[in-house]
Amino acid sequence: MIGRAERIHPAQRGARRRWRSGMAALLAWRNLTHDRARFAVTMVGIVFAVVLIAVELGLFFGFADSTTTIIRHARADLWIVAKGTRNFELAVPIRERELYVARSIPGVRHTEGLIVQFVPWKKPAGGDESVLIAGFDLNHGVIGPWHVVMGDREALRRPDAVIVDRLYAAKLGIVGLGDTAEINGHRARAVGLTQGIRSFTTSPWIFMPARMAQRIAGFDESQWNYVLVTLEPGADPVRVRDALRAVLPRADVYLTDELAALTRDYWMFTTGAGASRGCQSKLSCFCTCSSAKLQIRQPGNSASRAAKIQSRWRKAPAEKNSTTSRSP
Repeated sequence: MIGRAERIHPAQRGARRRWRSGMAALLAWRNLTHDRARFAVTMVGIVFAVVLIAVELGLFFGFADSTTTIIRHARADLWIVAKGTRNFELAVPIRERELYVARSIPGVRHTEGLIVQFVPWKKPAGGDESVLIAGFDLNHGVIGPWHVVMGDREALRRPDAVIVDRLYAAKLGIVGLGDTAEINGHRARAVGLTQGIRSFTTSPWIFMPARMAQRIAGFDESQWNYVLVTLEPGADPVRVRDALRAVLPRADVYLTDELAALTRDYWMFTTGAGASRGCQSKLSCFCTCSSAKLQIRQPGNSASRAAKIQSRWRKAPAEKNSTTSRSP
C-alpha cells in the first residue's frame, strides 16, 4: 500500500508549506489589527516598556562601572591589600613592610602606597558631608586624578591642597579654586576640579598627597590601605602575583581585573543596591511580555473570524491539488 507521503508530489508539499506560512502571517496580522485603537494603545505601552528596560539596564551598567572607576584608571599591575578585603572602598590598613617585601620579588619594577578612607568634610558655610579621600604618591603617577578641567595636578604639592570633581563642588560648598574647607579637623584648599569622576557610594572622591591623607585618616607614616605594584616589561603578572602571595601570607594580592571584579560583585550582588536595579530591569521585561500577551488575546468574535479565514485558505490548496492530479 502506497503511503500518503509517497502520493504527494514535492511541488504540492512546497505549496502546502507556503500556504501554512501565509495563513499564519495573515491570521497574525488580522489578530493584531482587529481592534485598531487597542492595538495602538498596546504598542505605545510596549514601546514605553522597552525604553524603560533600556534605561534600567543603562543605570545598572553605569552603577557597575562606577564601582571600579579608580581601579580601572590606575596604572598598577598588582594590588596588595589586607587579608579578607572584599571591596575597594572599605579596606583596613596594612604595614609598609608589604611594600618593601614586594620590591624584592623578581619582575617588580615599582611599589607605592595608597590611602582610601571615608572621612567627614565640613563645608565653609556649615554642614557636613561624607567624602572618600585618595592619597597617592605625586612623584610616580601610578594613580591620581584625571580629566582635570580647572587647575593643575602639580598644584597638589602646595600645602593643604586637594582636587575635587566639578559635579560635587556645590555639594561640598566649593565655589571656585582657592576655596577652603575642613576634612576631619584638617584644613583643605581646592586647587583643581576634575570632570566625570563618580563614586558609587555617592561620597565624592577627594584627591590629595599621600602624607596629607595619612594625617587626615589618622594613620602613621608606615600604614597604607593598598600597595600598588608595577612590573618590569615582559614580566608575567600571574607568576609575580603567586610569588607575592607566597611571601605575604597576611595579605591578599590581586591582579587589577581581579580586584575590579571583586569590588563590582560586592556592590552589585552582596548589597541591595545592585539587586534593586536588577529587579527593576526584570520587572520591566515582565511588563513588556505581559503587554504583548494581552494584545494577542482578542474578543470572542476573533475566533470565528480566524476560523473563516482558515477554512477559506484550506480550499485553495485542495483545489490546486485536484487540478494537478487531473492534469496529464
